[in-house]
Amino acid sequence: MPVAVQSPAFPVGASVDITIRVQARLNISSLVAQQRVNVLLIESLGDRLGAGEPELVVGERLHWRVPVRLHWLGHEPMGPVGQVEVDAETGEVLVSPRALEELRRNAERFAASATP
Repeated sequence: MPVAVQSPAFPVGASVDITIRVQARLNISSLVAQQRVNVLLIESLGDRLGAGEPELVVGERLHWRVPVRLHWLGHEPMGPVGQVEVDAETGEVLVSPRALEELRRNAERFAASATP
């Protein structure tokens, strides 16, 4: 499972030794995060969008970054059209109405490019 870490900009050619130690309670698995995003997508945007494989992001708080893909009959999943984050400790889905609208617009663009 990949872990994304925000880091400072390093100069070209820098030698780095990075050790990460995080102690936190992961109450939400990647599968549960994916399921929560799928429920949100179905309830908010319909059944053509689906959650992809989450990645754990280490920052101020641990959260799952879940890519969102467009599922179109007869096509491989397209995208990602965006992403949704899920708090890994509380399970809270971290998405605004504006972000949902952007997911919808991106999905419409992908759908328009896939239809003849």
